[in-house]
Amino acid sequence: MSRKNWLKFITLGLIWGSSFLWIKIAVTEVSPFTLVALRVSFALTTLIVILALGRIKVPLRSKWWVFLFLGAFNISVPFMLISWAEQYIPSAIAAILNGTPPLFTIIFATIFLSDDHFTWRKLAGLVIGFGGVLILMADNLGNGIASFTLGMAAMLVAAMFYGGSAVFARTFTKGMEPAAQAFGQQVFANLIMWPIALFVQPQFVLPKLPITWLALAILGILCTGLATMIYYSLLHSVGPTKTMMTSYIYPVVGAILGLIFLREPFHWTMLLGTVVIISGVIIVNWQKPVKS
Repeated sequence: MSRKNWLKFITLGLIWGSSFLWIKIAVTEVSPFTLVALRVSFALTTLIVILALGRIKVPLRSKWWVFLFLGAFNISVPFMLISWAEQYIPSAIAAILNGTPPLFTIIFATIFLSDDHFTWRKLAGLVIGFGGVLILMADNLGNGIASFTLGMAAMLVAAMFYGGSAVFARTFTKGMEPAAQAFGQQVFANLIMWPIALFVQPQFVLPKLPITWLALAILGILCTGLATMIYYSLLHSVGPTKTMMTSYIYPVVGAILGLIFLREPFHWTMLLGTVVIISGVIIVNWQKPVKS
């Protein structure tokens, strides 16, 4: 990958890696459905401003079915599953399981894409990277498997939707501005989430704690609105398999946030896991130098 794409790759991993912390904070006061509805509202507002400033056109009428699919299966459904799951499982376990989208992506990409071929090098890098995720959270993972819950299953289903949506987006949104892609799916995500949130919670109550509003704003503006633009830009530059490798950065970010904000003890698995994860990312993205 180019330096520019590496910068996008790392930035996206850092932003989305922090989202588990903010979800954990927000879900202590609001329901998962309210959380997602407010999150996508913040994201849509952010993207409206960006589109207006950049005078970017959105093919909403001609591509409505594409945006509907992405709004449902790349935003609404996985967001609800993750937010619901984090009520019952530790954020560390959520981070581990959310490191699995690349494994689903490589399966879907091999079947549906002609420009993202399966190679043994890709498979080796993916397996090594996921192995690093398991090492990084070894202690928490052991506890999680002993008491496997529906929350863990929900995380895996969300990962599957992310993997499939990446391949779908690469196929049907080529040539579209990243901001337009992000806006289109957020329109339908709002149309899906607000009726669900109001149906599940008829007496809709807004959060009262400032920390909850901060978490929702960061989740919507940074982790959804801006990050989705970076995601689509990277997706069309390097393909879904490499883009979804950002999932392997999440546990690294989670471990660092735990050390800083939660004062969790440092363990040797953090260092080893980080090294293994970075090795997996390099293997998948390695390109032989072109002979002049």
